[in-house]
Amino acid sequence: MWGPGTGDLLGSPRDGIRFLVALVIVGSVVPVQDARAQEPAERAAPTLAQVSWLTGCWVMSVRDLSIEEYWMAPRGGTMLGMSRTVQADKTTGYELVMIREVDERLLFEAHPSGQAPAVFEATRLSGEAVTFENPQHDFPRRIVYNRVGADSIRAEIDDGAGGGALQFAYGRTDCGR
Repeated sequence: MWGPGTGDLLGSPRDGIRFLVALVIVGSVVPVQDARAQEPAERAAPTLAQVSWLTGCWVMSVRDLSIEEYWMAPRGGTMLGMSRTVQADKTTGYELVMIREVDERLLFEAHPSGQAPAVFEATRLSGEAVTFENPQHDFPRRIVYNRVGADSIRAEIDDGAGGGALQFAYGRTDCGR
């Protein structure tokens, strides 16, 4: 042991034990502080930039049925969109939609033809997918968009309980058509 005046770090065996106890205490505190410093910050509020991959024109065609979705780029805190369903050369449905940032939340507001408007909140968000939910709505209760490469998206609407899902596979199309 190293003591004062002799080049010793510690003067007595008791000092050595105290030193070891202090090391154990400091050693157990420092990792906790380091772990806290490395904890992820609170989740950032979702933004329109995270769903901007929806921007553009999309179409799904099956036999004589065609469903188109058009999404404007984010601007002024909103993304505006619309869809049109055409079957046998007749418009059978349409929807005006808006995704907007409100109070650090991302909301999907739908105005479908012949129905009351409904608002859904983003509950899951990644670079490739977004899920909007409204458990109080009749149908759908959940709306999911998944990006599949640069030229495809898949949309799904369902009852939120794993049943009654409708799926839509869209390909990118020219907005002028």
